[in-house]
Parts: sequence; C-alpha cells; structure tokens
Amino acid sequence: MVISSNFNRFYHSLLGEIYKQIDTFIKFEGIGIIYIKSFEHLKMVFKLLNLDYPRENYEPISTKNVSNKKLVEHIEFVFKIAYQNGYKFEVIEAEWRKILNENNHTITKID
Repeated sequence: MVISSNFNRFYHSLLGEIYKQIDTFIKFEGIGIIYIKSFEHLKMVFKLLNLDYPRENYEPISTKNVSNKKLVEHIEFVFKIAYQNGYKFEVIEAEWRKILNENNHTITKID
C-alpha cells in the first residue's frame, strides 16, 4: 500500500527537525542512550525501537510501504520520544494536526 505523500513528507520533516536539535544521542525510556551517527541512522533507530512498526522478515519496511494508520502511529511514537527528550515543535505539531484533520485521522496522544 502506498502511503499518503503528506504523511511521508511530514514524517521526514519531523525527523529532520529532531536530527538538527539532537547533540549526538537520544534517550529512550527503559532502554538508555543511543548515539546517532547520521540522519539515516536516526530513521532506523526509531523504526527498530517502535515495536509496533511493520516489519518483513524481522526488518522494518520502508515508510512507502506502510499503511496510513501505521505511519500515523509511528509519527506519534516519534513525537513521544522527542517530547521525552525535551524537544517541542509547536509549528510542526500544528501542521501535524492539520494533516490529520484533512485525512480524517485523530491523534491518540502525542505528549
């Protein structure tokens, strides 16, 4: 299934903002500190640590092949981890709410 380009574009923008703000690591509650080597590494870390992220042969699949529902859940997971690390993105969160409203989705809870 091809996901909404709005969701995919938003997801990568959010990760880009997180990557700009992190020093060299990000903390994951119950796991510890993970050092981030690159933007691609950050993307993979989030996919691996989100146990609900879709996988094929135990490997996380591309966001291009994830259902809208699963990508929305993954974006909310990313927001949660970002907030736990002290990052806030008011403008990005407002855009997220707009995209969800346009696509008839609701936020379960992102903070």
